[in-house]
Amino acid sequence: MLLLPFFAISMALADPVDDYLKLQMERNHIPGLVVAVVKNGHVLKLKAYGKANLEWDAPVTTDTRFQLASTTKALTGTALMTLVQAGKIGLDDPLSKYLQDAPPAWRGITIRQLATHSSGIPDLPGLDLSPETTVAIAVKKVAELPLSHAPGDQAGYGSADFVVLSRIMEVVTGKSFPQLLQSQLFDPLAMKDSAFDEAIQFGPVRRSIPIPKRASVYYWDTKRQQIHAFIFPSHAYSAGGLYSSVSDLAKWISALDNGKILSSQARATMWTQGKLSNGVSTDWGIGWVSRTYEGRRVVGHSGGPALSDVLHFVDDGLTVIVLQNQQKMYPYLAQGVADIYLPLAKVRPYHPIKDPDPSQTLRFRQLLDSLRRGKLDTKPFAAGHEDLIQDVSNLLGPYSRSLGAMSKFELVEAEGRSFVFAGVYGRKVVNWLFDLDADGRIVAMNCATP
Repeated sequence: MLLLPFFAISMALADPVDDYLKLQMERNHIPGLVVAVVKNGHVLKLKAYGKANLEWDAPVTTDTRFQLASTTKALTGTALMTLVQAGKIGLDDPLSKYLQDAPPAWRGITIRQLATHSSGIPDLPGLDLSPETTVAIAVKKVAELPLSHAPGDQAGYGSADFVVLSRIMEVVTGKSFPQLLQSQLFDPLAMKDSAFDEAIQFGPVRRSIPIPKRASVYYWDTKRQQIHAFIFPSHAYSAGGLYSSVSDLAKWISALDNGKILSSQARATMWTQGKLSNGVSTDWGIGWVSRTYEGRRVVGHSGGPALSDVLHFVDDGLTVIVLQNQQKMYPYLAQGVADIYLPLAKVRPYHPIKDPDPSQTLRFRQLLDSLRRGKLDTKPFAAGHEDLIQDVSNLLGPYSRSLGAMSKFELVEAEGRSFVFAGVYGRKVVNWLFDLDADGRIVAMNCATP
């Protein structure tokens, strides 16, 4: 009888978020991870798990600095909006207002189009790691390339938009991009764990400044961990490369929630989906991804593709931040934590259409079953798509396993050789997207949670 009260207390203290994240770490060979949950400006949870560095057996703490990769863009968007709010930059101004030597093809491009990936400015081929390539030089190199499309006609994810954007912010403020983040965000918010490593490369030699409490990044090759490193060129820092801690990011989100750095109007503008010339909305806000998740409006960004993940539920006032150091991951951990705080009441409605080829549907379902079991069947993929197979196995595999068994799999969209199927996992519905070649082999595959 004496054991019952103790058992009840133990159950009450159990944290499903801890259980969920520890399980995902075990399944996906994640050495270290941190999580923050912020509700309307108040930090509800801030916790670290595992190892930041396996060579030194160093534990992760809440001030461990993780590589944010492309999540840096969300901080870039925030810094840009502080300049917009101060009247120093107009989102609908042409970039030629700030870059007097802009080529004629750029003169109709607006600041908003740069920030929402719809300018048409293409990325430079290859990765320019020359230490002599400044932001200004990189912009000159990009200016020599033809536009990939007319400004505002399409939206395509890339870094060149943000390189040009950072040059404009340099011209306006007289500060380098790292200096701008320091003055606009890091100093006002006491974000002491955020910095760039200033990595440069001379042939086989790479140099960078020390980053205190930096988490190493690892890549699980099915048998062992390997150290993984990616150099972010300094001219593209506005697109990716920042190191930060979960404590610092929680300060940033809390400040956004409390209106300390942006007004509610500026914040809403930052999170508004961009629009193309034809009026169609895109998933890009000002440096943030803006979409829906399980019927809820969310904004955020991931990077690495999943070294960092920030997910803010606009109408619920809830933000989940997850940082981790396993390269072979899909950005679903923040969603998983959010599912615990905002559980689904019922299965989201979806609308199956008549299936013209049930045998094909069965093949795709069997493929997903093999993916979940960790033994991806590669026969349905077109020849010459080994990179796709690797990405599906390495990135979609962990996500598929996190979903568990699928109860339903039905066709919801079909156009030409492109198909979308709704997979039902408990109360969650995930759309699986397949593009086929003329022989019915897979040439593209992805998933999305509407």
